[in-house]
Amino acid sequence: MSRKDLADHLSWLTTPKDFQSICQPPTPGLWRSYVRRSRCEEYTHFGAMAWTDLHDFTSLAPHVRIQHHTIVSLPALQRTLGLTDKDTWVHSDRQLYDWRLYQDPKEAKAVMSNGSNYVDSFTGRHYYKVMDLDPWQQRPERLLQLGGVFGSTRLVLRHPEHLALQRTIALALHYRRDTPLGTTVQAIVDHLGGVGTFLSLHFRTGDAPFRSQLGGNLETMIRTMAAMTGAPVMLPADTAPKDKNTATDRSLSFWRLSAIQSQPRFHLTPPRDLTSLPWADFCSGVPANRSIAMDSINARALVYIATDYENPRGNESRLLPWYDHFPCTVTLQDIPVSLLDGLDQVKDVVDPTKSLRSFLLPLVDAMVAAHAREILTTPRSTYSRYIASLNQAWVPRDPE
Repeated sequence: MSRKDLADHLSWLTTPKDFQSICQPPTPGLWRSYVRRSRCEEYTHFGAMAWTDLHDFTSLAPHVRIQHHTIVSLPALQRTLGLTDKDTWVHSDRQLYDWRLYQDPKEAKAVMSNGSNYVDSFTGRHYYKVMDLDPWQQRPERLLQLGGVFGSTRLVLRHPEHLALQRTIALALHYRRDTPLGTTVQAIVDHLGGVGTFLSLHFRTGDAPFRSQLGGNLETMIRTMAAMTGAPVMLPADTAPKDKNTATDRSLSFWRLSAIQSQPRFHLTPPRDLTSLPWADFCSGVPANRSIAMDSINARALVYIATDYENPRGNESRLLPWYDHFPCTVTLQDIPVSLLDGLDQVKDVVDPTKSLRSFLLPLVDAMVAAHAREILTTPRSTYSRYIASLNQAWVPRDPE
């Protein structure tokens, strides 16, 4: 979809209207029920929340002037600000990693001179433009709109006061927990035993780059968790392909799964009440006190996996080797549905008749994982890195 078409669709989806009437099922004699069909399909897969429902910006008020707009539309923003196209400059990224702004001009020149202005991503090496503040400060327009994604590395700051503000902004962008979303997460954390009483994974597998790395990431996580808990690793090296460097991820996954399947299998299904038997007779939470070692818990450790993998316990699941090592593993699918009822209070900011419950489940999943004593995250995932930062903020660390 082109930028122009995307802007048009977002404007239509976020401008308040009677969506229930417009997007009713196709009805003979009612032509608009057919004309709007494609956009209404988008409407059913689209949800909008206010920024302040996810983040508390109170700490930013003394430093940053913020206006909140529910309609995602540049013309609507211009009307609100009393601006025209002549007052507006829109920068469009030409690639995923398009530019990086350096506060120190000398540093910018050094980066250019040594040719280090690149990012190595899943799709290869991308060179970015090196910029400083002067070109933007000299622009005559009053509104500068900078589009793009992956913004955490866009600004290379050096002034202490600006670095401090950057940290304040990063903290303000943590998910808030004093909302129906937060209380739902807390209820699930309590169901698991409380903050810091379990271990977790934030395991991304859906997008193509992570799907192709699934086997290798899974083995790394198994070995890392085994080292934490003292659990045995049932991945015999002598059954591995001789040349791992040239083996495909698919063949490695087959080797791992075959090696595991040759071992005795002991799987548990998490009960509605995790204090009931036989679950509680075998599975064990971990000490929230980090001064107490976990290396004697072994395979009994309670683990929560936040993942986009569909049906992780299914017969054909590529995650089965995990369950063979750590049978006391819980996913969001194992959580009593009643604990999610609080999400029904969260409504779409554009169409208050629409519940956002289904849209919020991935956030609940990730936030629960962030309350673990230790969390293992997916390599090279920016969202996993964000969830790890929540874990650092939310789970008490022992004083050094």
